[in-house]
Amino acid sequence: MAQEHSRVIRSEGIDTAFLERYFLQGDGFGGLLEEWDESLRSRLAATQVQSAYAVPIRVKGQWWGVLCLHYCRDAIRVSVAKGTVLRAIADWFGNAIHRERSTRNQQEAAQRRAAELAKANHALKQTVELLATEPDFDRFLGHVLTALAEQSDAPLVQYWEHPEPGNISYLRLACCNGQIFTVAGLPHDCLVTGVQIPPELIGYENLHTRKRHYVVEDMPTDPLQQAIFSPLNFDLETWCTELGIRKLINISLMWAEKPTSSLLVYFPSGHHSSEQQIELMYALAQQVTLAIQLTRLAAEAQQAALLQERTRMALEIHDTLAQAFGGISMQLQAANYFATTQPTKAQTHLLTAQTLAQGGLAEARRSVWTLYLETSEYEDLAQTITKFIEQTASGQVIGQAVPITLTIDGSPYRLHPDLGLNLLRIAQESITNALRHAQAQTIQIHLSYSPQILQLTICDDGCGFEPQLPSHGFGLSGMQQRAARIGAVWHLATQAGQGTIITITLLNPEVL
Repeated sequence: MAQEHSRVIRSEGIDTAFLERYFLQGDGFGGLLEEWDESLRSRLAATQVQSAYAVPIRVKGQWWGVLCLHYCRDAIRVSVAKGTVLRAIADWFGNAIHRERSTRNQQEAAQRRAAELAKANHALKQTVELLATEPDFDRFLGHVLTALAEQSDAPLVQYWEHPEPGNISYLRLACCNGQIFTVAGLPHDCLVTGVQIPPELIGYENLHTRKRHYVVEDMPTDPLQQAIFSPLNFDLETWCTELGIRKLINISLMWAEKPTSSLLVYFPSGHHSSEQQIELMYALAQQVTLAIQLTRLAAEAQQAALLQERTRMALEIHDTLAQAFGGISMQLQAANYFATTQPTKAQTHLLTAQTLAQGGLAEARRSVWTLYLETSEYEDLAQTITKFIEQTASGQVIGQAVPITLTIDGSPYRLHPDLGLNLLRIAQESITNALRHAQAQTIQIHLSYSPQILQLTICDDGCGFEPQLPSHGFGLSGMQQRAARIGAVWHLATQAGQGTIITITLLNPEVL
């Protein structure tokens, strides 16, 4: 019967050859006291052990410890069967230790993964919110570089552009130890003015076709990095030492399967980036790419809007000012013809020319008035229509003033500037048409505000017209296009001799 003993048998001084032979390489040792190695015999005797048996405990094939069976009352020799059982128990211990280690490692890995995911999710959430709210690309990019540096514990993150053609990259923005540097503040001119990238650095591709990231483990000693910076008289070793960096990860920013720029993330020597960190780098890189494309689309949309306004102005000039100038020219020619023979008739033509000039000047003022408004002024539709009425009244020809009234139902609210601009232009076009073509005696404008509906109505008592007949002007189609652009319903009610009513109804307007 095995007996426990409270005294500890220490392993100091035990012959290592004995341990290697029986426990590292063999399956253990056991027997009577006199059969044990001298290095252990005296220690066992001191604790009154009569016989002892020991087998190694292994975890995944590696020696972890020893399972010992001591007999202190009698010198008992263990049979082969009992020895087999003892080794089986040792194997069970090893498996149990392995399972416990594996479970603990899995739990720790899961905890680390959860922490990394939470951290990455926070970074992505912040950048997505900024993508929707930050109009300035450089400021958005600075936030992304900062987030990437914080998430990956990188001392330095850079944004490089490489416009076609050629394999030249240009440094545009950097986050160094939490501080953002623009082109103006970057200390090394050679990085800003362009760096030639050798094809072998990117797998013998070029900057505009490569589709993978690459890693440089030690920049100062890397031959390709030396080939890049040596001709530029750039001391790479000193630069890396000052910043505490050695390793580089270069992430390509892709759009439509084509690289547009790169994010460079720098680390100290020996840094290991997990797959999750690489995935986060790619996710943030895609957000930068999306911001680049949104900025480009915004510029294109702005250009398209300018062209659209230019077309509108050109058509309006054709419909109004060109006709006015043509009429003035004809009246002046007639006045010149009658100047010597019929002075009174010539004077009549001069007065007519003067009237046409005044009308043309009023039209020009109305055409360009809205171009000088601040964007925020378009948000208050009632106010801008009121100002336009005042401006129109002051520009009408003396003796031909037409009263224009504005009534408002409900509480006015501020609109998105694009809505306010298009509704103002519709009102402007309707009033201009009533003054120019309808010989209206009165013009009434009605604005109705409710939470779900905004309605604008322009009514005049002019001569009206037959809508089915072809029109030589562009006003009606322009108003319809503006209403469609903002998702409003445009309705026209008119007939010859009955005046005109134009109604624009906007459901669920975008309110500020």
